[in-house]
Amino acid sequence: MIGFCGLYCMECPAYKGTVRSDLQLLEETAREWSTNDRRYDAKDMVCLGCTEPDSRLVSSYCKECVVRACALGRRVSHCVVCPDFDGCAKMGDLLQRLGKPTLERKMKLMREKILAG
Repeated sequence: MIGFCGLYCMECPAYKGTVRSDLQLLEETAREWSTNDRRYDAKDMVCLGCTEPDSRLVSSYCKECVVRACALGRRVSHCVVCPDFDGCAKMGDLLQRLGKPTLERKMKLMREKILAG
């Protein structure tokens, strides 16, 4: 499963903890993703991926994602199919924050395939 932004959900500790029923992993993920402004617990990490239609099964962390909110609002299956993908500040901010150059390459390849028709 691939999230709206192109992240591979099966690599995500919240997704892994959910599908494996691994409470310890969900608790560790909650601690790691918590900040001074926002505290999470294990139940907040239950997630079947940000594209899951039932928002109760999307982690609280991912529910707050501006990229997810944008994709849902625009009713696109993934960001790469959005007509405003090129130059999207939300996607650019996410890619920079994540520091995942392979994700950026993957998204660009997906976009090229879509534009090629």
